[in-house]
Amino acid sequence: YGGSFHINYFFNRNFMDAEFLKFIKNSAKTLQKILKDNKKFQIFFDSDVDGLMSLLITLKSLKKLGKEVDFKEVRDREDLPKIIESLSDKEYVYIFLDLSLKKEYLEKIRKSQVKVIWIDHHQIETFSTKGIFYINPLVIDKNLYIPTSALTYLLFDKIIYVKENLYYSAIGSIADKCQKHCEKIIKLASMKFKESYENFELIAQKVNSIFILNKKIEKYVEKMQNIEFFKSKELEKIYEKVQKEIEKELNNFEKEKLEIKNFIIYEIKSKLKIRSTIASILSEKIKDKIIVVYQKEKDKIKISFRTSLENVNLLEILKRMKVDFISFGGHKKACGAVIHKKDLNKLINQIKRWSK
Repeated sequence: YGGSFHINYFFNRNFMDAEFLKFIKNSAKTLQKILKDNKKFQIFFDSDVDGLMSLLITLKSLKKLGKEVDFKEVRDREDLPKIIESLSDKEYVYIFLDLSLKKEYLEKIRKSQVKVIWIDHHQIETFSTKGIFYINPLVIDKNLYIPTSALTYLLFDKIIYVKENLYYSAIGSIADKCQKHCEKIIKLASMKFKESYENFELIAQKVNSIFILNKKIEKYVEKMQNIEFFKSKELEKIYEKVQKEIEKELNNFEKEKLEIKNFIIYEIKSKLKIRSTIASILSEKIKDKIIVVYQKEKDKIKISFRTSLENVNLLEILKRMKVDFISFGGHKKACGAVIHKKDLNKLINQIKRWSK
């Protein structure tokens, strides 16, 4: 057992029920057995801060256990079917982090008979996950919201102790807006590393700047294995460049936003991948609206939906919208979607319908 504290310490009262503790304990046992029986691992992780921190936790843990590890960022979730189709080496265990599992992915995995661990916290579809080792707290409680970086930390901390993993988990939890549910992870990291909550929040924003500038994350993974990198001048320069672009977009928002009752729609004009960040900032500032921020990319439009409204489930709204989404997914309060350019007016008409 690698953990320095009992698991009960980490979560607020509503997450300390026996069923959740049993789920983590049993998952860690199964994970430990897979790690013991296999030597080679390939990790695929989502292209955001939570996904990256989950990678670092998994990577450092596996390396400390003496495993051979490769990893790859999944920049576009539309690439997942091709990635899964390409899995063939039965000597490897393939680990997917912070990526939504779909029925068609699972069917391809079963057909190829490769070994797969899938660790995630996104909303799940109803189907059997037999054929892979699937870890998602939502299978036991649909109201659990635990980022993958917190989940990987709790799992690996029961197998092997890696000091930096707590640090990564705090960054990922804050980046994924899980301050409330993972409050004690963040507090423990603050005590252990003498970092304030504000500093962790700033670090999360700085790391997100790497994604916004569309830089190759693989280049930074090695640097981030030393946590001193998070305070480096190199990361600070990236952050400053992005902040200028964010300020520019927020100023433009006031002039060009489109309000439809309880929805606010805004188009990002920047060339940077800033859509998700702007949507999150706006949802924090405007708590009584549903924020819809979109950005055109070639023949497609990528959209971020955000809200702070307690009685709204964005994922359910998207499921019921009569729009031909290329893809969509996410959580109750934060979703992403992709449509064809020609379907933008259809989306706006659906928003008008929902605003009633």
